[in-house]
Amino acid sequence: GPIQVVQDAAHLFSMPIIDLQNTPHSQQHAQISQLINQEAKSTFDLSCDLMLRSQYIQLAKDEGVLLLTMHHIASDGTSFEVFIREFMALYQAVPLPALPIQYIDYAHWQSEWLSEDVLAKQLTYWQTQLADAPLLHSLPLDKPRPDVATYEGDVLHGKVSAEQSQAVQALAKRTGATPFMVLHSVLALVLARHSFSRDIVLGTVVANRMQPELAQLIGFFVNTLALRTSVDFTRFDELLAHVIDVNLDAQSNQDVPFEQVVEHLGVSRSLQHNPVFQIMFSVANSIEQGPSQEMNHGLQCDMLQQSEHEAKFDLSLDARISAQGISFTWLYSTALFERATIARLQSHVETVLAHVLATPDCLLSQLPMLSAQEQQTLHQLAQPKTAPEPKHMLIHQWFDQQAALHPQAMALHWQSSTLSYQALQHQSNLFCHYLQAHHIGASERVAVFTSPDVHLLGCILGILKSGAAYVPLDPSLPADRIAWILEDANITQVFGQRACLEAQSLPEHVESLAFESLALDDYDLGTPQYNGHTEAQLAYVIYTSGSTGQPKGVMMSHGSLARRMASFRDVVPMQGQDRFLSLASLAFDISLFEWLYPLLHGGQVRLVCKEDILDMAQLQ
Repeated sequence: GPIQVVQDAAHLFSMPIIDLQNTPHSQQHAQISQLINQEAKSTFDLSCDLMLRSQYIQLAKDEGVLLLTMHHIASDGTSFEVFIREFMALYQAVPLPALPIQYIDYAHWQSEWLSEDVLAKQLTYWQTQLADAPLLHSLPLDKPRPDVATYEGDVLHGKVSAEQSQAVQALAKRTGATPFMVLHSVLALVLARHSFSRDIVLGTVVANRMQPELAQLIGFFVNTLALRTSVDFTRFDELLAHVIDVNLDAQSNQDVPFEQVVEHLGVSRSLQHNPVFQIMFSVANSIEQGPSQEMNHGLQCDMLQQSEHEAKFDLSLDARISAQGISFTWLYSTALFERATIARLQSHVETVLAHVLATPDCLLSQLPMLSAQEQQTLHQLAQPKTAPEPKHMLIHQWFDQQAALHPQAMALHWQSSTLSYQALQHQSNLFCHYLQAHHIGASERVAVFTSPDVHLLGCILGILKSGAAYVPLDPSLPADRIAWILEDANITQVFGQRACLEAQSLPEHVESLAFESLALDDYDLGTPQYNGHTEAQLAYVIYTSGSTGQPKGVMMSHGSLARRMASFRDVVPMQGQDRFLSLASLAFDISLFEWLYPLLHGGQVRLVCKEDILDMAQLQ
């Protein structure tokens, strides 16, 4: 079996001295940070290196910085605290007591304890607990996830008051929980709301030093647990009770190493993210400031913080509880999140925590998460906007107003063809005069049956100017569906491309009007007259897909359509000649935002055929 090889550390250990005494004090801090970051990124050779490195940076005769780097394979957080405590004792010539056991004794005990029965029982627990768990959290990302994780991170700090720290501990005591469990419940709830998921999986680390003999050992003892919680409860105290059970069950099955759990689950591995969970949570019962104290002969020892941060997970939250309050440290991947997003998470944790501490049995549905400022902002956004301009103006009049303001500006781009606002207005006037000459006007419905075309938008605007309403038909619809709509809408005229019209067998009473065959120049009669047009007049009828039965026609008046187009300005404000891609079929009402909204505000419309929608090079 495996054996332990004890190296002679005396010839492996060295302490290089870097002399910065002659470096100006103003530059020393930057050089120290650079040396710390370089040291942190230097690798170990696990086959032969000592798992401890040191450097001493001398700043002055009586001042310096000691860099200590320990590999995680031979230490953990508690080990580092033990190391610092023993280092300080030895520095002051205080002898250390003999250790009752060594790490090899723990390794031997662990191998004996994790018998086949114990291992199988605990693996069965994790198999059941994590069955069908989401492989990846659903938190919205600010940036696309890289193909390979970069691990570049940053930190954000937050804090709540001493009173809330005491309230957390009091709530934990009353409910048989721990402060970790209370904060775990709050964090799970906030993450659930942000991710629109009721199934939250967090990782946490357990010290795994349950025997008192292990307290003074340096070595790797920690294990990682995956805590899967549901927030599908009515009250917060019910959620807390569930979180208590999840934590206790996980701790009862903490002996099996996490890597064995991952292997047993057969989770697919990815270079993009960690398996099982990507959000880590930890809580300490006191704020660890590191050794900052007076030693012999007035020597002062303080801990320096690293300026660069490595994010091993998408997001990590470390909470430190003390009499002064609860300190939160968020370590986040800068490849995924913006700092403002993490600040918002911290704010929401603070808000939820304050309310559950005040009312532990509060209804989750009524539990606020947003800050007072966020609530005020939402309230302001919800207020109706003034001046839904233009008032008492029909859609085509609104377009004509833009054509008068920007006659030479580009309005439409289709393949190699372009139309200015003046040209598109002229085209729409020709269609209007054609329809009026054929006695088509108010209360009539005219179908538009075509793929994207340079005549398409002018045709629709011309129909509106004539007083009729347009009924868009998608050429990709089944023939029987098109025939049903034509009959239901009482259509007698259909405009469109010749190829589309010839491919459809139209009823005898429906007149086919191909763009290519219309002699529109014969109808160049100037500006049309809009006699008797009103806001209540029908602008269009768009039919539903009919997925639940027969298609249903949705009717929209000029007034309602104008107000809808005006409302878009509060969400997507236009600036001059902004370009809009028109991707949707005219048979979907979202297409109005893509072509009509920009034309009413001086923008450009770029029609795209179905074949080019998936061609990114063409779209660019």
